[in-house]
Amino acid sequence: MSNEVVPRYRKLPSGSLFPLEVPEDDDIETRAGTTYRVVTSGSKVNIEWQDSTDNTRQGILTPIPARYERLVRRFPWRGDVLAALLCCQQSEDSLITWEMREAMKSNLVYFFNVLDFCRPAFREAAATNEDVAIRFFDIYMVEECFVGRHDPSAVILWQRDHPEMNLRTTDVFTLGENNKIDWEYAKVHFGQDWDGKAAQWNIRTASTTKLIQDGINIFREWFEHPYAQLEQGPDDDEPERIYAGGKYSVIL
Repeated sequence: MSNEVVPRYRKLPSGSLFPLEVPEDDDIETRAGTTYRVVTSGSKVNIEWQDSTDNTRQGILTPIPARYERLVRRFPWRGDVLAALLCCQQSEDSLITWEMREAMKSNLVYFFNVLDFCRPAFREAAATNEDVAIRFFDIYMVEECFVGRHDPSAVILWQRDHPEMNLRTTDVFTLGENNKIDWEYAKVHFGQDWDGKAAQWNIRTASTTKLIQDGINIFREWFEHPYAQLEQGPDDDEPERIYAGGKYSVIL
């Protein structure tokens, strides 16, 4: 691959995929009817989309670049955790306030929106042998590690408090040691159970009690969506962004 890369930027939707209004329970149930898992066949890596209400139908496979395998394995975990906490019995989640549940619902729908938005980019990137970047997915995972949630106001406030790091231009592959994102930060700040590695990102082996406590700590604050109050204006000019020092061909 040539060292000189001409970025092929597409305008990102910024926070516009995050629900402006809290989703209804019916919306959550509809979206949560689809499950996701990573499957490998030889050197090929795919996300399998399966309708959990109809196990007789074969899942839909979306190929992903091999270099994204570790990140993608982590990705469904957050959706599983939020869905599990929202389905807790009243006796289990008595400490989760109404505001926390509303924030969790919005973050869960955002999880589904990001996955839907990135599917074509994953497919396109898997068809190449280049070190491509899917920026929107990268940004989601960086926010997941350092902010712990994706409410636009929460991200804006975190970024304001950490000017030394730009969440939108950080290279998710070279951040931290051994060319991996520093997930130790997430474990320290949000809890080992919330990180998911201890349970190998399998919700069936996770401690619901500990996940509830971690979730309470993360979603303790309620944030209004800023875009409903602010004047609508154009996002920053995407072609002027320098992503990862310009070393990747950017798909999305």
